[in-house]
Amino acid sequence: MGIKMPEAYFATTRQIITVKQAQRMGLKTLSGRISCAEKDCSARLRFVDTYVKGEERETPVAAHFSLISSITSPHSEDCRYNLDAQVRIAAREAPNLLYSLRNGTHEFRLHVLSDVLQNKMVPNDASGSAPNANDSRPTSVEYQTQGSLSAYLSTANRIAVLAARVEDNEDLARRIKLRFRDEAIPWTDFYFDEENFLRCFRYVRQRSYQPICVTGEIKAIEEPNGTRKFKTIRLKPPRRDNTSDLLDIPIVHLNFDPELMYLASNLSVGDRVVVYGHALASAKTKGKITFQNITVWIRARGQIGVVSR
Repeated sequence: MGIKMPEAYFATTRQIITVKQAQRMGLKTLSGRISCAEKDCSARLRFVDTYVKGEERETPVAAHFSLISSITSPHSEDCRYNLDAQVRIAAREAPNLLYSLRNGTHEFRLHVLSDVLQNKMVPNDASGSAPNANDSRPTSVEYQTQGSLSAYLSTANRIAVLAARVEDNEDLARRIKLRFRDEAIPWTDFYFDEENFLRCFRYVRQRSYQPICVTGEIKAIEEPNGTRKFKTIRLKPPRRDNTSDLLDIPIVHLNFDPELMYLASNLSVGDRVVVYGHALASAKTKGKITFQNITVWIRARGQIGVVSR
């Protein structure tokens, strides 16, 4: 398990090979002969070819290289594919957002991320106690200047990209606990891939105030027009089983604030991206099909990251 890797060192030719090269070479040729491509890391790897997960909603998983064992052959401490090291690096940038716990794990404070996204300022006090609905007194949360904003957005971006690149979110869940004020949040209620877009729609309808993380492949990039002054990216919906009679189709829209539309200029159809933020849910029915729209506005530079191209 661990982070999925796009390349590996092939001992037979003493060269770095890509996933596409590995697909042409075949599993028998690669078996026992590939290791981490990073300098000073000799972790043994295996090649995992493209496969499909999910039942009613099929989600393709791209081919990648994976650790044979994180116990007997782990990544070196300073390897960029070392998951523990990546979490520690992220925690250094914004310790109030990704808080170190005594047992060696970390706590990702979604209420702090929510404050940052809505106010574009960083809270001094991130203790996160739930406000009393009957208390009309001003809250005790104070805000710093925007100096640390980029660090908070960068940390959230690191966590989002890690979530999209690990083979199993349980790997990350063991290291990072999620919290929104006084409430523990399971990773399944924060991170959503194509297989879970329908569940994401239902969740967002109930909890639009909580930031979420969504990942998927870009299907279309729509430029501004006469009625829409912003750029929009649509993600591919999950493929339906041919035998399924489900008529609910979840569509994820990523809308870019006009001043941030340049962020989409480096993206292309087919790129896999991950985005975090507050989402809105709305449904529109055409005939027998109901389009369940999930919309995330990109209002800060660090909200979107590229997982693979």
